[in-house]
Amino acid sequence: MDELAATRRHAERQRPEAPATQDQFVDLVKRVSLEFNAMRSEVSTLRRRVEQLESQGGKS
Repeated sequence: MDELAATRRHAERQRPEAPATQDQFVDLVKRVSLEFNAMRSEVSTLRRRVEQLESQGGKS
């Protein structure tokens, strides 16, 4: 079975009847971009925290 089959089925159920307008698409891209940047920032913060904890653990 295709690994993405469940995702495709979900997307098909969520698909709107009318296609998105260009403005709706641009809005979606902007929101996804903001979310992605927020996640990148969070990952960067967590990575720094892990490095900090690892360096403290090495000093014990």
